[in-house]
Amino acid sequence: MAMTEQRVSYTLDSSLETIDNAEEKATRIATELGFADDEIMQISMAVREGAVNAVLHGNAPDVDELVDLLDPVFPRDEVITGIVGPVIGTHAGPRVIGVTYQVVR
Repeated sequence: MAMTEQRVSYTLDSSLETIDNAEEKATRIATELGFADDEIMQISMAVREGAVNAVLHGNAPDVDELVDLLDPVFPRDEVITGIVGPVIGTHAGPRVIGVTYQVVR
């Protein structure tokens, strides 16, 4: 029997409440796909850890305050904000905020 690839994608809010939701979805999907119990536990644990890292590391609620402080130099309408991913967030730590800029000549 030929295997077919299927991808599942979820977008979750960056809040502590969604961590359990992510783990539950991973457990349900792994169970439906027929993984063994120990594999289901490992998959669920990996998804939970990834979700915790994404939410707790890099989830800076005061980014608007930083944009306000930068306003005299960089007008608010020229500032682009985005979400720090789990890799940078994990290495940088809780509530990390980064600032980059581009010089145009």
